Amino acid sequence: MRRSQPIDLTKVPRGDPWGSREYLLAESLPFVMEQSKEYILNRYTLREQLETSRQFMVHDLTSAPPGDFETLARMGFFPWTEAQDELSGALSHAFLGFHRASYDHQRRGLELILVGSFFISEKTTKEDARKWVSSDDGTPYFTRTVKRLSEVGLYAELEAETGWINEIKEFYWRLSDISHVRGEQYGLRSIQPWNSSINGVPVPKYSME
Repeated sequence: MRRSQPIDLTKVPRGDPWGSREYLLAESLPFVMEQSKEYILNRYTLREQLETSRQFMVHDLTSAPPGDFETLARMGFFPWTEAQDELSGALSHAFLGFHRASYDHQRRGLELILVGSFFISEKTTKEDARKWVSSDDGTPYFTRTVKRLSEVGLYAELEAETGWINEIKEFYWRLSDISHVRGEQYGLRSIQPWNSSINGVPVPKYSME
């Protein structure tokens, strides 16, 4: 694996904050991405699970909800394509070393999938769904959404069999602790360490954790 090359500070543009940021990121990101790829391909213990998840995100997520006219009339494909984009963003930001942003994408992707499932369930109406997808109404509270969703159909059967509510809520709150910065442990400098900060620009760093 190639070792990190020190950034030549004499080449950092002076008096040009945007040029400085461009130079520092351009110099550091290729190395971070190289290390990330090497780790995923050769050392990540959950690589098979990651690949299965990636394949599902790319090929199957938009086919997961029912394809009948009534369902599509409620909200089209928006929650699923938006979740697809969020989860792709999570992978890209992790690859670039922007780990905090990756967690934020994961949280939004998970929320979109659950909220989308809630709005096509019998617990809501077409009018409720259209208000949300048209940005005329707020996103329902996550815990309440999951609880109400678990009371219907297949979701209720799965809850009785697997207890998925607590598992998914615990994962969501773990992501929320990072997104909402629950103290120093979840702060940016803990979640996403930097090599250094030059002229106010943090230089991304590969982090195996």
